[in-house]
Amino acid sequence: MIHLKRFNEGVSEWDLNLIRKFCYENLAYLLDGPADIDFDYYDDRNGLTGLEKYRIMIKNINSRWSDIESDICPFLELLEEKYSLINIVANNQIEFKYAEFKGRICFSVNEILAGCVEENEEVNAIRFIIKL
Repeated sequence: MIHLKRFNEGVSEWDLNLIRKFCYENLAYLLDGPADIDFDYYDDRNGLTGLEKYRIMIKNINSRWSDIESDICPFLELLEEKYSLINIVANNQIEFKYAEFKGRICFSVNEILAGCVEENEEVNAIRFIIKL
């Protein structure tokens, strides 16, 4: 049976569980290590209603990009097919947190897949926001 939402229903635990399942299934190899994922509902406080947004942060990665690229790139391709990525900074980007002294930098999925992330960079966390 298909679950139909009423127009006035808010963000449900059901939706968040679907997103969790998707991430855990598609990042299994990465999550076997020290990495972990945080999920939460994202309220942009702009007064927009009806947009269910979730912030996802893959944290404690602490690996070089070349070591995790083969896990992250297929995940991002599937993510982009299934969900809509929305702005973190601008242009539907994904934020990479490098080692503390290097700060943060944002890339679009196309830039990531095209090889714009330097392979020797150590990635500590990846953050993005999706909407259903």
